[in-house]
Amino acid sequence: CNDLAGEDEVVALDASTLTVRHKFGRGTFKKNIMGLAVDDASVYAGDNSIFHCIRVFTFTGEPVREVRGNWGRPEQLQHFAGRLYMLEKGSEHDEIDGPVHVLTPEGEVLQLWQPQDWEVGGMHIAGGHLMVYSSDAHESDPAHSLQLLALKGI
Repeated sequence: CNDLAGEDEVVALDASTLTVRHKFGRGTFKKNIMGLAVDDASVYAGDNSIFHCIRVFTFTGEPVREVRGNWGRPEQLQHFAGRLYMLEKGSEHDEIDGPVHVLTPEGEVLQLWQPQDWEVGGMHIAGGHLMVYSSDAHESDPAHSLQLLALKGI
């Protein structure tokens, strides 16, 4: 990823050797890529711009579609069991990050999750659990405000 608008690209690497197989997406993103997720056929890349979309590509880099919804900027993406999990980043002027959105690969919202008075800072999926860390939105000392949550049955 680069700091220049439109300069970000997805780099496909060989998992064993880390040799670059191919690159794609340069000039597609209006700001920069925030979050990547993959399923058996697609690559999902969050476009961290005012357009608030997730761009979907084939593994060879062909654009398939854009997923848009009533959310802020995609911050992180995960794919698990046919669902796309997106952590929403608040607007550039909003200090509070948004909820975790559970979406179909086509972008239909299935569920939203955000604990009251806490903002989600990150997420990861492992062993059928959605792990999130969050912090108290009103606590000035981050060392006293972090919590780790495991949500089972995703």
